Amino acid sequence: FLATAFASGPALLILLAGGLARAKVFDVGREAVDRLSTIMTYAATASVLLAALEAFTALYSGVPAAGEHLAYLFLGLDGHFGLVVWTYSSWILLLLALAVLLIPGLRRRPALAYAATASVLVSVLIDKGLCLVTSGFVPSPLGYVRDYRPSLVELAIVIGIYAGGALAFGAACRWLLTSESASESTIHAFHQPPSTARDSGMATVAQLEN
Repeated sequence: FLATAFASGPALLILLAGGLARAKVFDVGREAVDRLSTIMTYAATASVLLAALEAFTALYSGVPAAGEHLAYLFLGLDGHFGLVVWTYSSWILLLLALAVLLIPGLRRRPALAYAATASVLVSVLIDKGLCLVTSGFVPSPLGYVRDYRPSLVELAIVIGIYAGGALAFGAACRWLLTSESASESTIHAFHQPPSTARDSGMATVAQLEN
């Protein structure tokens, strides 16, 4: 869980930084983006390895509950296939993104790099936002299998959370741009040479001669 958090967080920051730079609003610099990309790549690789170890442990142990959980995610269980498509979509996006991020020749291409970053973010959102929690209750303690569908109240809560985050980000960008503009004005005024009495006198003489 922490590995995917360290993958999706930098991915979101990279996409936001790229959007701000493309709109010519604010440029965080190439070095910062490269560091975030490195963190995201290591974290995404670690998440894949940890997930593979978890699957191996569940299947090798022979515990029915663990095996049924994986079967529901990847194969479906008792005629219920609600998360199979989402599970495969998440893993395909993550593996394709890692293929781009781990190959230097592909990672240096901006279009592919941003596509891989977006794939990591979407993959984690699908895996942790949809598959992780809901599949944890399948099958139920009584052995029942039911597909989960979010209610309108739950969807409204999710939309509200994302809207609050977008509002906070917009306010932060506005404050950053205002502070940067004020700092540039102060620096420009500080470096501007002050006018002297001699300059004003020469200007007056020039006006009289004209």
